[in-house]
Amino acid sequence: MGHDGSTPLTAALEDSEWLANLGGSPPPNPAVHLQQAVRITPSVYRESTRQVVDNLQAGRVVILDLAASEHETAARLIDFCSAFTLATRGLMQQLTSTVIVLTPPAGAAN
Repeated sequence: MGHDGSTPLTAALEDSEWLANLGGSPPPNPAVHLQQAVRITPSVYRESTRQVVDNLQAGRVVILDLAASEHETAARLIDFCSAFTLATRGLMQQLTSTVIVLTPPAGAAN
Protein backbone atom coordinates (compact mmCIF):
# COMPACT_ATOMS: atom_id res chain seq x y z
CA MET A 1 0.00 0.00 0.00
CA GLY A 2 1.10 3.54 -0.71
CA HIS A 3 1.53 6.22 1.91
CA ASP A 4 -2.00 7.49 1.19
CA GLY A 5 -3.55 4.01 1.63
CA SER A 6 -3.86 3.25 -2.07
CA THR A 7 -2.77 -0.03 -3.62
CA PRO A 8 -0.44 -0.12 -6.65
CA LEU A 9 -3.44 -1.15 -8.78
CA THR A 10 -5.56 1.79 -7.58
CA ALA A 11 -2.68 4.21 -8.12
CA ALA A 12 -2.05 2.87 -11.64
CA LEU A 13 -5.74 3.22 -12.52
CA GLU A 14 -5.81 6.80 -11.23
CA ASP A 15 -2.68 7.63 -13.25
CA SER A 16 -4.24 6.07 -16.34
CA GLU A 17 -7.40 8.15 -15.98
CA TRP A 18 -5.31 11.28 -15.58
CA LEU A 19 -3.29 10.48 -18.73
CA ALA A 20 -6.45 9.71 -20.73
CA ASN A 21 -7.80 13.16 -19.89
CA LEU A 22 -4.66 15.00 -21.03
CA GLY A 23 -5.44 15.09 -24.71
CA GLY A 24 -8.59 15.10 -26.74
CA SER A 25 -9.77 11.61 -27.48
CA PRO A 26 -10.48 10.66 -31.06
CA PRO A 27 -14.13 10.16 -31.92
CA PRO A 28 -15.31 6.60 -31.38
CA ASN A 29 -15.36 4.31 -34.38
CA PRO A 30 -18.79 2.58 -34.50
CA ALA A 31 -17.37 -0.35 -36.48
CA VAL A 32 -14.97 -1.15 -33.63
CA HIS A 33 -17.74 -1.17 -31.05
CA LEU A 34 -19.83 -3.63 -33.04
CA GLN A 35 -17.09 -6.27 -33.10
CA GLN A 36 -16.68 -9.13 -30.68
CA ALA A 37 -14.35 -8.26 -27.84
CA VAL A 38 -11.35 -10.36 -26.78
CA ARG A 39 -11.09 -11.14 -23.06
CA ILE A 40 -7.60 -11.43 -21.59
CA THR A 41 -7.00 -12.68 -18.06
CA PRO A 42 -3.30 -11.93 -17.54
CA SER A 43 -0.99 -14.14 -15.57
CA VAL A 44 2.38 -13.40 -17.20
CA TYR A 45 3.21 -9.74 -17.92
CA ARG A 46 5.19 -10.19 -21.13
CA GLU A 47 2.73 -12.62 -22.73
CA SER A 48 -0.19 -10.37 -21.78
CA THR A 49 1.34 -7.26 -23.32
CA ARG A 50 1.84 -9.14 -26.58
CA GLN A 51 -1.79 -10.30 -26.56
CA VAL A 52 -3.00 -6.75 -25.94
CA VAL A 53 -0.87 -5.26 -28.70
CA ASP A 54 -1.70 -7.99 -31.24
CA ASN A 55 -5.44 -7.66 -30.66
CA LEU A 56 -5.53 -3.86 -30.65
CA GLN A 57 -3.42 -3.70 -33.81
CA ALA A 58 -5.88 -6.14 -35.40
CA GLY A 59 -8.67 -3.69 -34.58
CA ARG A 60 -10.24 -5.73 -31.76
CA VAL A 61 -11.63 -4.41 -28.50
CA VAL A 62 -9.77 -5.92 -25.53
CA ILE A 63 -11.34 -6.64 -22.15
CA LEU A 64 -8.52 -6.89 -19.62
CA ASP A 65 -9.70 -8.80 -16.55
CA LEU A 66 -7.17 -8.21 -13.78
CA ALA A 67 -9.10 -9.90 -10.96
CA ALA A 68 -6.76 -12.91 -10.74
CA SER A 69 -3.55 -10.97 -11.46
CA GLU A 70 -1.02 -10.10 -8.80
CA HIS A 71 -1.28 -6.41 -7.86
CA GLU A 72 2.21 -5.58 -9.16
CA THR A 73 1.57 -7.31 -12.50
CA ALA A 74 -1.84 -5.61 -12.82
CA ALA A 75 -0.33 -2.19 -12.10
CA ARG A 76 2.42 -2.75 -14.69
CA LEU A 77 -0.14 -3.84 -17.28
CA ILE A 78 -2.29 -0.79 -16.64
CA ASP A 79 0.77 1.45 -17.07
CA PHE A 80 1.69 -0.35 -20.29
CA CYS A 81 -1.85 -0.24 -21.70
CA SER A 82 -2.25 3.39 -20.74
CA ALA A 83 0.94 4.35 -22.57
CA PHE A 84 0.13 2.15 -25.56
CA THR A 85 -3.40 3.48 -26.03
CA LEU A 86 -2.18 7.05 -25.56
CA ALA A 87 0.58 6.58 -28.14
CA THR A 88 -1.71 4.90 -30.68
CA ARG A 89 -4.71 7.16 -29.98
CA GLY A 90 -6.78 4.26 -28.73
CA LEU A 91 -9.07 4.46 -25.72
CA MET A 92 -8.86 2.91 -22.26
CA GLN A 93 -11.79 2.78 -19.84
CA GLN A 94 -12.22 1.24 -16.43
CA LEU A 95 -15.44 -0.79 -16.13
CA THR A 96 -14.95 -2.14 -12.63
CA SER A 97 -12.14 -2.09 -10.10
CA THR A 98 -10.46 -4.97 -11.96
CA VAL A 99 -11.81 -4.80 -15.53
CA ILE A 100 -10.38 -2.46 -18.17
CA VAL A 101 -11.65 -2.06 -21.73
CA LEU A 102 -9.16 -1.08 -24.42
CA THR A 103 -10.44 0.17 -27.76
CA PRO A 104 -8.20 0.40 -30.81
CA PRO A 105 -7.83 3.71 -32.61
CA ALA A 106 -10.16 4.59 -35.46
CA GLY A 107 -8.73 3.10 -38.62
CA ALA A 108 -7.10 0.08 -36.95
CA ALA A 109 -7.06 -3.08 -39.06
CA ASN A 110 -10.32 -5.01 -39.14
